[in-house]
Amino acid sequence: MEESCKFAAPGCPFSQPKESQRVEVLSDVGLSIPGGQVGEIVALSNGIARGYWQRPELTASKFRIVESLGQEPAYFTGDLARQRPDGSLQYMERKDHMVKVRGCQVFTNDVEAMLRDVDGIKNVCITRTSRGQPAAGGLPARSDPMT
Repeated sequence: MEESCKFAAPGCPFSQPKESQRVEVLSDVGLSIPGGQVGEIVALSNGIARGYWQRPELTASKFRIVESLGQEPAYFTGDLARQRPDGSLQYMERKDHMVKVRGCQVFTNDVEAMLRDVDGIKNVCITRTSRGQPAAGGLPARSDPMT
């Protein structure tokens, strides 16, 4: 495997779903999109969960009925991809600000908010390196206002 693909870096192809599973790439409103265009990965399977335990708002946003796909709930993963000519999916990035750090989900906007509260930090931005790993950069606060 290529070094750049070890951690699902942008541009890495996915494997094909199992026979009992169905994966689609859809627009924000749940419509099919032409191959090659970026959309959200949506999973359908009789083995998929029906929602989040005691979190109805999150369940409603992630598990939706898409009429063109049938009457079973479709799980909107939050991962963006495009379908390649061979039918495989090419991972692009997350739809939200979530990254994985050593296997743990981290929301970069939460980290940025916490870092902004540190004395001496005016602004901060977390982005991905070329290898897909998160990196932070900060702007020190000036003690004297610019004139």
